[in-house]
Amino acid sequence: MSATLGAGRLVLIVDDDRSMLALLGQHLRQAGFRVATADDPMQGLASAIRDRPAVVVSDLQMPAGGGDTLLRRLQASSRTSNIPVVVVSGLLGPDDRKRLQAAGVATILTKPVEAMSLVAAVAAAIDASPAGS
Repeated sequence: MSATLGAGRLVLIVDDDRSMLALLGQHLRQAGFRVATADDPMQGLASAIRDRPAVVVSDLQMPAGGGDTLLRRLQASSRTSNIPVVVVSGLLGPDDRKRLQAAGVATILTKPVEAMSLVAAVAAAIDASPAGS
């Protein structure tokens, strides 16, 4: 993967599984992204407000309100409502996918996720966002 693809853009990864944080972070760093991590939704929200990442990559199945709470709070804040979100989760049914699409999630990926799929989804989310161009 090209190290210039990410061009130093900041991606925030939110997942309560530290091994997933490390793996997803490795994939994105290899593509040239800068990576910040949070292991619960409230830390993720605080980081998103403080750091204004280009994209948030989030799991759904987490304690402390889970990824759904994070999505709602990101959308409710004027400081974070324009940040695209890529969901990476292991347990998603058709109803979950419809709900997430209706909530404005940029891309939905199923764990385990391949590096190229993750990088492509993050790059596409940046390109599609008003702040990304």
